Amino acid sequence: MLLFSFTLISAQHGAETMSLDECIERAFSQNLSLQQSAQRVEEAALQIKTAYGSLYPSISASTGGNISFNNPKNPLSDNPYKSLDFTVGLSQSIYSPGLFLAPKAAAISEDISHLNRENLRSTLRQAVEENYFTVLSSMLLINVYEENIRMNNENIKKVKTMVELGISKKSDILK
Repeated sequence: MLLFSFTLISAQHGAETMSLDECIERAFSQNLSLQQSAQRVEEAALQIKTAYGSLYPSISASTGGNISFNNPKNPLSDNPYKSLDFTVGLSQSIYSPGLFLAPKAAAISEDISHLNRENLRSTLRQAVEENYFTVLSSMLLINVYEENIRMNNENIKKVKTMVELGISKKSDILK
């Protein structure tokens, strides 16, 4: 925020001049908190998709192997007993008390992320506007002060001329 104030002050001395909208857009694009907030909104949207994943069927597969030196068919044999297992499973939850709560909670989380981002944007906009108008008023005051200095210099010249011409005395001026 102060970056824009300094930019505007230096604009009086030859740097770039920025409008209020340009300052606000630059603040939005360069503010790390706002960028992080945008990523939290994206993350919340992904959490909704993940939460809906629990509603779909799941498929699993597994394999296993076993070698045993005692053949259960012939315990006296030295031939190893070999077995191979393969299983495939498909499951779908028909009812679970909290089955639909996860997507709803994720949607609420996304709404909160959007609200937080908008709140941050509003706060940032307000701060930039305050600083912008503070800088503008300061620039106007600088112009007023410079004009006062110019007028005072003219008065000093007039008084010096009056003293030199004898119209006024130094003691009258210093009172």
